[in-house]
This record gives sequence, structure tokens and C-alpha cells, in this order.
Amino acid sequence: MTNSKKCSKCKKVKDLCNFSKNKLKKDNFDIWCNSCKKKYYQDNKEKIKENKKKYYKINKEKIKEYRKKYYQKNKKKINIITKEYYKQNKDKLLEQKHNYYKKNKNKRYIYMQKYYQNNEYQIKRRIIDGRFKLKHCISSLINQKLKNHLSSKNHQSTFSFLPYTIDELKQHLEKLFTKGMTWNNHTTHGWHIDHIKPDSLFNYKLVEDKEFQECWALENLQPMWADENIKKGNKYNPCLS
Repeated sequence: MTNSKKCSKCKKVKDLCNFSKNKLKKDNFDIWCNSCKKKYYQDNKEKIKENKKKYYKINKEKIKEYRKKYYQKNKKKINIITKEYYKQNKDKLLEQKHNYYKKNKNKRYIYMQKYYQNNEYQIKRRIIDGRFKLKHCISSLINQKLKNHLSSKNHQSTFSFLPYTIDELKQHLEKLFTKGMTWNNHTTHGWHIDHIKPDSLFNYKLVEDKEFQECWALENLQPMWADENIKKGNKYNPCLS
């Protein structure tokens, strides 16, 4: 195998390190060198973005299915890369997030106004009804975690697949309350529902899966102050559980 090839765009012979790998090509490398690809992208940025949007719209389900299968097949590798990237670019990512919120402040305000108007009854009820608030919270939490696992509840009622009732969950958490915890400070900056063994350490796809049931069992749930929960991250010491 040669260590160089000719770029079909600029017609120059370059070392293979100047070409991106492409399994669809006979020699496993792109036909354009990286410099030509970069220039083409810069010159046609908006056009490429528009074409990508159109392609995604037409092939949305196909792309979702491919990503789902790829994630399941490469889950450990993806998680390691994601965590490492976040660790190395934490400040940059936080700044991007801050700038996004700042740039879209009015857009977010309009969205929140519409959300409140469309969900006024539920929002008010969550304020006065702790049981209803907990039910909504655990349902939203499970929805988000299933989404992270590229799955969903498939429109099932949350407590139809959990081995306990909302009242049993409420009593379980109350027994574990530490000083200062009440249902009134079950908020973003108050206390959270924490997984003793983090959700990210379980491998499940469906709510019927054994690992899903272990993850969401009462024995694996506890109330924890927000700052402690954030510091804990996905750390787990089985000797302390």
C-alpha cells in the first residue's frame, strides 16, 4: 500500500495523513484532501447546512434508528469519549451554554410564557400537592433517563411498570430525609432524588429489563441535597450501599 495519493480536487499528490479515512472508498480514504474539504466547507457553509437539514427531514426515522443501534453497540466507548471531552473542555462548554442562554434570553422567555399558559393547572397543582409533584417529577426523570438510553415509556403510565406505588415511594423518601429536608424544598437548588448506584452504570433499553427495575428500585433511591448530588456525579462505592 502506498503512503500517498492524488487529491481529485487540487490534483496534488499528498501523504495519506492529509486525507480523512472513509470505509466506503476502495483505499479507505477520501478522494479530497483535508485542505480542499475545509475550503469547500468554508465557501459553501450555508448551502451544506441547508442540505443537511433537508436530508435529515426526509430521513429522520432512518437516522434515528441508525444512531440508536450505533449507540447500543458502542455505548461504553461513547461514554468514555464524552466524559473525557467534557473533562478537557469543561470551561469552554459552560461558556457556550452561558452564551446560548444569553443570546436566546427573549426566545426562552416567550417559550416559558407559552409553557405556563398551556400547563397552568399542572404548575399550580404541583405547588400545592406534594404527591402530584412527586409523581410528575419521577415520571419526567424516568422519561429523561430512558431518552439517554435511546428508549421511551411508549406512553405507559409510570407506576404501571414500577414495583411500588407513588405513596410507597413518598414514604420511602420521607424515612431517609436528613435535617432540613421537606417536600417544599424538593427543588432544583434544594434536594434531588438520587440513584445510589448511578443510572449511567446500568445497561437497559426497556422498562421491563432487569437492570431498569434494579436501577429504579426503592432500595436504589434516596433524597440528596443538590450540591452533594452534583459533586457525587456517577461515583459509586458498593461497600457504602
